[in-house]
Amino acid sequence: MICTVETDVAGRAARQRGFTLIELMIVVAIIGILASAAIPAFIRYMQKARNVEGLHNLAKIVDAASGYYEAHSMLATDMVGGTFWDADTNYTPWNHMAEYCQRGVFPEVALDDFDDPWHKTVWNGVLFKPEGNIRFRYHFDVWGDKAGPVLYGSHIVAARYFTCAPSWKRLEYQYTAKLDADSNLRFLGPREYQNF
Repeated sequence: MICTVETDVAGRAARQRGFTLIELMIVVAIIGILASAAIPAFIRYMQKARNVEGLHNLAKIVDAASGYYEAHSMLATDMVGGTFWDADTNYTPWNHMAEYCQRGVFPEVALDDFDDPWHKTVWNGVLFKPEGNIRFRYHFDVWGDKAGPVLYGSHIVAARYFTCAPSWKRLEYQYTAKLDADSNLRFLGPREYQNF
């Protein structure tokens, strides 16, 4: 009977033994390998999720621009006359770039740029004004003549900047306006451009 008790105590002591240092180091190494693979994938996933903002808003602008063209036989523009005038001022928000470069997102006050007199004709024409903090600048670039829908080179762009001056590294999504043989407006895209 005494031998049996001693054997049970010895067996329990053997079963309660902890992990060795080598076993712990192996577990830590496995976790490190898994983390090194998972973290970059997670970062790429977050970047793609942020880029959805630009693609989603561009699709809305393109749909509204097509509707505006059907109703007015020209693209929404604030052009005041002349031939092949480039509405290049419609890069919005055009203000608050210093804060954007620090935070990677425009402050809400930047949304006032969409109501600026130089821009609101275009953005009201396509019924577009984003809400909250935005990560993209939107460019509605119309080449044309006040007398008619000359669309050579007209395009709609969403640009997200990763660095500011002097390199201006950015990701752009772009739709290009084209007229088909029946004078129907088509937007080709979105095409992706990277300046890294």
